[in-house]
Amino acid sequence: MGLCALGAALFLVGVTLQFSEPHPPPSLPPPSPVAAATGPPSAGLGPSFSCVGVTSEVLQLVCANAELSAYDRRIARLYAAARRASQHRMALRRQQRAWIRMSTNGPADVARLRALYLQRIAELEAIAGP
Repeated sequence: MGLCALGAALFLVGVTLQFSEPHPPPSLPPPSPVAAATGPPSAGLGPSFSCVGVTSEVLQLVCANAELSAYDRRIARLYAAARRASQHRMALRRQQRAWIRMSTNGPADVARLRALYLQRIAELEAIAGP
């Protein structure tokens, strides 16, 4: 199960979100060959999961922040590629679920989430390969 489906399954309760401050477009590091093959993230899109009904402050922040949303989409693409490339799919699935729990259970802080997302992107790129 990808980040999108798991995030949606864990956090949807039917509340509509409204945010008052727009965030600047993302400044992403150069994509890996795997990420380049799946396409660049678009600054105008939300994360890989539906933001409708999200109550978690961390996920609300990801929904409201274009940079974090782009990282989230990138992780979803890389996770799918890593699952195809890995011979240890169940271990990868457990690692992804543990990462989601860790990232969503901490404080809603952009710098913290940016660091976690970039670390996970590097881990998934190492598994997915070029």
